[in-house]
Amino acid sequence: MVRVMFKNLQGSEFIAQAVTEKIDHVLAKFPETRNTRASAIVSMENSQFHSGPELYQVKVILELKGMKPVVVEKQSSNVYQASALLADRLFEAVHRHLDRRREHHRRTVQRQSRWLRSGLVPLEVEPNWYAPAT
Repeated sequence: MVRVMFKNLQGSEFIAQAVTEKIDHVLAKFPETRNTRASAIVSMENSQFHSGPELYQVKVILELKGMKPVVVEKQSSNVYQASALLADRLFEAVHRHLDRRREHHRRTVQRQSRWLRSGLVPLEVEPNWYAPAT
């Protein structure tokens, strides 16, 4: 589910639909992101003090279950171009984020299996062990 918000910019259904399609297309490639919440903020940066082109900025905050949120932000002179750049960057960020989680899980399983193969048994401390002898 993608929620699109506009900042310093008149809301447009076409822009919201384009950004939503780009984000959904990226998230469809990862089955782990099936039930995630994504917020997209589309804004326009136009300085009163500095002349230059207007820059459109698209920012996505992706909340993956059990992990830190993934925040990706891109800007360009065109909203559609900014959303396309953002989709590429979002794919890389989500892939790296999920790969980190898979690698952590793999290392944990290896550590546990190594411990079980060593034949060591965890020391179980009885509750009365610390009590003074009578």
